[in-house]
Amino acid sequence: MSEGSGEAELARLARDPGDAAAARALSVVLHRRAAADAEFEERLRRWDEAARRISLTGGDVHNSISGGTFSAPVIQGRDFTGTNFGTSPADG
Repeated sequence: MSEGSGEAELARLARDPGDAAAARALSVVLHRRAAADAEFEERLRRWDEAARRISLTGGDVHNSISGGTFSAPVIQGRDFTGTNFGTSPADG
C-alpha cells in the first residue's frame, strides 16, 4: 500500500466501519489526493454521485413483527407510494 493513496485508511475503516476517526482520516487523504490529481478528483466525484443515487434509492430494510394478533393490513418494506387500505384511488 502506498503512502497517501488512502489504501491504509480504507483498510482501517473496513476493519471497524463505526470508527469515526478512521473515516475522517480516509476523508482527509482522499481530499488531498483529489486536490493533487485532477483525474482522481473526477473519478472520485463520479463515484460520489453514483453512491448518493444508490443511497437515495436503495438500502437495507429489516422488518419484524412479533407477538399479538393483527386484524388490519400490515405492510413491511420501504418507500411506499399510492398505498390504499379498503378504498380504491377513485374512492378517495
